[in-house]
Amino acid sequence: MKGSKKENENTFNTYMDFSLDNRTNSKVERKVAGEAVTEEVSIQVEHIAERLRKEPFHMLRNNCLLKSLRFRKECRKIGVGVRIVFALVLTPCARSPLPPWVVWFHAWAEIKGQRIELARPLDERNAANSFDIDIRPIIGVWI
Repeated sequence: MKGSKKENENTFNTYMDFSLDNRTNSKVERKVAGEAVTEEVSIQVEHIAERLRKEPFHMLRNNCLLKSLRFRKECRKIGVGVRIVFALVLTPCARSPLPPWVVWFHAWAEIKGQRIELARPLDERNAANSFDIDIRPIIGVWI
């Protein structure tokens, strides 16, 4: 028997596929960005991301690139492959009418092409008074 797919909006987008195993009748699998992992590993990845988001952002000591590198290091310990994207980006600027977009550098993590923002909590605005998820990359480098 198969259940329905549900999107988890609290952390990065994950899709849950509940399926009963005929032998044990209790096996639950979760697909993270197209890759099947165990429920325990997926919860660990979400916990790591939330912990890093809650740490205070500082431009020199605890910025988006450093948080992404720490996320990749901790995810590799549990066997999840993560890529870092460091990009020149456009972000909407709500502080001033001209220019409506600001150009700067930003970094985030990706698991199988799925973007995971780590710089700030998902409901917190950045210095340009917009959300990090609204940032659009112009040119990026994957590390």
